[in-house]
Amino acid sequence: MAFILRVDYLNHLVTGCGGQKDKLEYPPHPDRLFMALVATAAKTRVYDAGAKEYVPKLKYPLYRRALEWLESQEPPAIYAPPELLDSGVLHTFVPVNYKIHNAGNKIVLPPYDPGARYRVPRLRPIGIIDRPLFYAWQSDPEGDIREALADLAKDVPYLGTTWSSVAVRVVAEIEEPYRNGPCLRPLKQTGTPYGGRLALQSLRVPAPGRIDDLDREYRRVIAFLRNTSTKPSEAREISMRTFIGAPQVRYIWDRPIKGEGHVFARSAVARFGVRPSIPLIWSGLLAEAVHASLASAVAGLGKRFPDTDVEGYATGNGCFKERPHIFFVPLSNVGFQYSDGTIKGFALLFPASEGISRAAVEAIYYAFKNFLAPQNELYLDFGRVKNTTTIWPGGRRISLFVEPLEDQPYFGYVFGDDGRSFHPEASGGEGYGRTVRVLGPTTLEWWRWRQDSQVWASVTPVILPRFPKKNLSVLQIVNHQLEILGLPPARRVTYRSLGALKGTPSVHEFRAFGTRYFENVWMHLVLEFGEPVRGPLLLGRGMYFGYGFLAPMLPGEDENFGRHAHYAASEENPGLEDVGAKQPFQNSQGLV
Repeated sequence: MAFILRVDYLNHLVTGCGGQKDKLEYPPHPDRLFMALVATAAKTRVYDAGAKEYVPKLKYPLYRRALEWLESQEPPAIYAPPELLDSGVLHTFVPVNYKIHNAGNKIVLPPYDPGARYRVPRLRPIGIIDRPLFYAWQSDPEGDIREALADLAKDVPYLGTTWSSVAVRVVAEIEEPYRNGPCLRPLKQTGTPYGGRLALQSLRVPAPGRIDDLDREYRRVIAFLRNTSTKPSEAREISMRTFIGAPQVRYIWDRPIKGEGHVFARSAVARFGVRPSIPLIWSGLLAEAVHASLASAVAGLGKRFPDTDVEGYATGNGCFKERPHIFFVPLSNVGFQYSDGTIKGFALLFPASEGISRAAVEAIYYAFKNFLAPQNELYLDFGRVKNTTTIWPGGRRISLFVEPLEDQPYFGYVFGDDGRSFHPEASGGEGYGRTVRVLGPTTLEWWRWRQDSQVWASVTPVILPRFPKKNLSVLQIVNHQLEILGLPPARRVTYRSLGALKGTPSVHEFRAFGTRYFENVWMHLVLEFGEPVRGPLLLGRGMYFGYGFLAPMLPGEDENFGRHAHYAASEENPGLEDVGAKQPFQNSQGLV
């Protein structure tokens, strides 16, 4: 059970700033809410039977212990809308006191002069909100601690400034529809292997000793005011630097997106780096090598899991021939101005499937990693290439060095559970380890492929399971596949022989080094959805071998693609191929 504080803005105004006076602090940092509780404890009183008098609650042992418990907890999750209804900065000019020219004779008033009192600009950032906020701590306090915090919360008059009247109370749970709404979570608690350009927010949070820091700052301000009140001075104001000293924690937005519950988004992930980089058209050969190594690595794991076909889950055989099993995903350098279309690594996706537990996934991963050790090598066998006219490189086999980028797979959800969950036990919490820096190459960062986007373009060709016909369009085939995977239907599909992303080879180059699925239609696709969809996305018959892998095309890259092909490449959008120059075929289909 969690400890949850609900904050209702009675006048729908959010105010307050941190170090920057012209920037609204939103959502209010957990430390700001904690400071409001401490200030309330200092202003309200309770009867002390031992002292036989009313004392500030901050000095009463029970309330002090309750606040100390709260400051010692892990940072809370914040359920709040990512954007306010409206926000801005209110500019006012406040006249200050007259300058002192006759300090020795205070009873003599200065002559009237409208311009003698200069105006000081005051900035007040302000926002409008129409819903409550929830702060959820993972731990639940004891009964007396909970009651003490609830008593303090109900007396909090405002949050930020006096312009923001609030009603704060302890609640048992987060009510609908806010429970499944946007949430700001501490990055450390999610275990998310994100980095790079992902939007992170640093929020101040309370920590052990925070009450003592606030006490010292309060005494400093009081001492200053007492000192200036006894002698002439031009300085009559001093700001409390309460925001200094509070530790900052990185938070990440967890926004429920339509399609988030599809088989790929709910899969566990393990990433591997590859050296040297290899052409993207060899992705099929790399997939064959990885699957062959997986099959050898998991041999014998069935003894540890007698009730589960672990080997079938890893290889796609047995009862898992028609059920989700391990996917191979090539991580390639495409979609940027200087992309060279080479594979920098690969990822294994472990989808939730009936009978597969987290322990089984971890066992498969460790078996695969141990199978590669100590040389950490994979071999590409060009003898698997079916096209007899393809020219191989110098030798039939090429050796690659494979470097695991995780100590254990990343579980973004409680494995196999249908509910949204980012609890530490789901993702490994602090136990989740990485063997590389957070800010690695963009291609290897999982956020690159897991972003939310309405437009997705294929990195590797999509292999259609059926042939398009007069009464069976490409859009119908694609939407049928999306429905099976739990994804929303595409509003428009554009199919072509060249990839839309910079560095993506043509379908013919992929087929030259293909190893299977030659009886099917291969094509590059660009999918447009009605709403943002969360990745990763794979589509088509060869998706277990890395075919049909799509990358997000974020807003501004190519909004008119598929309707006006000559807009595909421009100075503003250098990451897209010039489709008008060498496009053998291109067509677009949309829902009527």
